[in-house]
Amino acid sequence: MILDDYKEEYLNPRIAIDSFLKCYQSQIELIYNRFQVKIRKFIKECTQTIRDDKTIP
Repeated sequence: MILDDYKEEYLNPRIAIDSFLKCYQSQIELIYNRFQVKIRKFIKECTQTIRDDKTIP
């Protein structure tokens, strides 16, 4: 995802972009941060534990 006008002085979207980045910091990788912000979403692998307990379906 590319977020534009990060350093724009008039109608600055920087506050909104920074808030978005902070909310999703555990799910994204910051690639570039200057006049544009480029991020990539990554998927965490979830390991499933096989249960031996047969009481829970």
